Amino acid sequence: MKLVLLGEYCKTAEGLLKSHLTQDFAIASWVPAQSDDELIKTMENAKAVVVGADALLSGRIFSAMKTPSLELFQIPFSGHEWLQKEMLADGCVACNIYTHGTTIAEYVLAAMLHFEVKLTLIDADFKSGSWHYGGSAGVGERHGELAGKTLGLVGYGDIGQGIAKRAHAFDMEVIAIASKRRAAPEPLSWLGGSDDLDGLLSRSDYVVLACPVNADTIGLINKDTLSKMKPSAVLINVARGQICAEEDLFNALKNKSIGGAVLDTWYQYPTPTNPTPKPSNFPFEDLDNVVMTPHCSAWSEGQHQRRWKKVAENLDLLAQGKPLNNLIL
Repeated sequence: MKLVLLGEYCKTAEGLLKSHLTQDFAIASWVPAQSDDELIKTMENAKAVVVGADALLSGRIFSAMKTPSLELFQIPFSGHEWLQKEMLADGCVACNIYTHGTTIAEYVLAAMLHFEVKLTLIDADFKSGSWHYGGSAGVGERHGELAGKTLGLVGYGDIGQGIAKRAHAFDMEVIAIASKRRAAPEPLSWLGGSDDLDGLLSRSDYVVLACPVNADTIGLINKDTLSKMKPSAVLINVARGQICAEEDLFNALKNKSIGGAVLDTWYQYPTPTNPTPKPSNFPFEDLDNVVMTPHCSAWSEGQHQRRWKKVAENLDLLAQGKPLNNLIL
């Protein structure tokens, strides 16, 4: 069975993928530095393709996805809002994977601890010779703690559940909203529906966006909903930049209408013609209450290992004629 790996990222993971495969595959690869003709030739008689983000960003791969033999379009990550059925050959299905819940949950805990414990700030202050934050004499400035704070999760899928589990271990109250209101499973104290967003925002000391991007969630966090948050509350976005209205979020942070933000997802991303774009049209980097990271909350070695194990599992299922995992189209 022929398998094609598209993009440098997938090509470099070939050895790891092979170590997990139990079925026999003839593996070929294509990278954006090669021509479109080479892509079409590589895709001939392919039964499955694994597509990396760099191949997608090239904007060139779908010219070859109508290959009649193609049965599986596998993406080695979760986001698939860009994928449409008409992009694929008749009879070809698409699958994604979820292996980033643990990694993103740890990132979120680190983000909240950053705002509470202020470790970086205290380290810099102490290295300058100051004992301003010292507690030995009983007079230093105190830092915060997560215990007793309320965490509000917008979205309660794989990521939200991973965050809730860890936040509960820090003695936080955890509340969430999902598409529909239902009885709250442990460790949540409350699980509302999409109509309960204002209530969640008003109760939470930390708000984490962990929902998919779609017509209902684009611009969900805007001037009106931001006004429902506590002035001290911190917004953490590990979902998609478009869930927050860009200018409204910038103004809320600039005017200190909310306490701060940790932003890992953005409005502009690298492309082959612009590898280092500004992530936003607004200067978030000038604000002292914002932590900015380049969409790396899930980018850990552990997640990388889990990712390719899951890809291999689905490819093996295809070769054995068994039902596939995480069918999206």
